[in-house]
Amino acid sequence: MDRPTSGPVLFDGLALGALPESRLMDVRGRSFGFVFQSYNLMPTLTAAENVEAALVPLGVPSVQRRSRALTRWPRSSWRI
Repeated sequence: MDRPTSGPVLFDGLALGALPESRLMDVRGRSFGFVFQSYNLMPTLTAAENVEAALVPLGVPSVQRRSRALTRWPRSSWRI
């Protein structure tokens, strides 16, 4: 995340420009998402494994990753 060149940038009551890099990375990792123009899925993984992969950098334990991937998947006819 880029630092502001002028003026404060507030998010959820935090002045992002004043945060140390480690805290800024934590806020970004837990509060912001990215929407890519292409899927960027890992072709050797299943859909559920691709969802789980996004939780690894957040330190989510493997059992919880699997549970989240399966229970929070949108209700659809897709097989994961």
